[in-house]
Amino acid sequence: MPTPRSALSPDTIWDFLCNLKQTTAQSEIPESATSIGWHADSGLDFDSQSGSAVLTKRNDAGDWVPAEGLPSAEWDMLVLYLALATVSKEKPFITAHLGQSVDGRIAASNGSSHYVTGPENILHLHRMRALSDAVVVGARTVELDDPQLTTRKVSGPDPVRIIIDPTNRISINHKIFAEADTPTLVVCDKRLVGDTSASSSKLRILGLDSDEGRISPKLIVDSLFAMGLTSLFIEGGGLTVSRFLQAGVLHRLQVTVAPVLIGDGIPSITLHKIFDLSDALRPPCRTSFFGQDVMFNFDMSQ
Repeated sequence: MPTPRSALSPDTIWDFLCNLKQTTAQSEIPESATSIGWHADSGLDFDSQSGSAVLTKRNDAGDWVPAEGLPSAEWDMLVLYLALATVSKEKPFITAHLGQSVDGRIAASNGSSHYVTGPENILHLHRMRALSDAVVVGARTVELDDPQLTTRKVSGPDPVRIIIDPTNRISINHKIFAEADTPTLVVCDKRLVGDTSASSSKLRILGLDSDEGRISPKLIVDSLFAMGLTSLFIEGGGLTVSRFLQAGVLHRLQVTVAPVLIGDGIPSITLHKIFDLSDALRPPCRTSFFGQDVMFNFDMSQ
């Protein structure tokens, strides 16, 4: 039977989003569809052919937006994740995220960051990974945090893990290399492609041009897009997110602020100096609440 709106829950919305992401990736959404619903038995329902609860509609610009009249929690989830679940394979969509203290630190001075933000934001990170083709971090984040970058807290596929490591220094004795079934790709200076002792079953190497030890974020995005990785989630650290932001390749920037004061520590976003506030970035922004944390979700595409 159809899923009535009164029976909707965050779990139902998550199932809908995961199915929508898979359908979008396979280019199976009918071009003529103007709405998509969710049916308890048959799943996605285009233009309410099965009388299901309509969850999203196309707006005048052709984008998918939440349908009117949904419960607030479910509507908020759709606002937060619909763009990622409906990313076209024709062009990249890049989201970056940082979790920081009120005083702008993402870790203590020794790199300790477990955890600046609360469990609700950690759940959000796992959802973002599940809806992204690849999750991207810098080599220093791997060395300091030793992350797995999987989706173990939610249902949904693990993304390809990308490590930006221009000098190809990263050791393979990190958790990120322990999951052999999940592809891991190290991006390094193309002159250093052969300088690795890692087995091909644990990682692949992508060699790109570098300039003074740095690889252009746009070159990384273009190269990953050529490999079929359309939606990228830049998860850290501060320098990596800052470089992608400065390069102008981000479509969304998410900054989750936790009610904690760290003091001396590793800074969050670092950009070029400005000398007048008229030069400050003021992109459109939505806020989301994750427990006591507040996330500022900036639209960098405008």
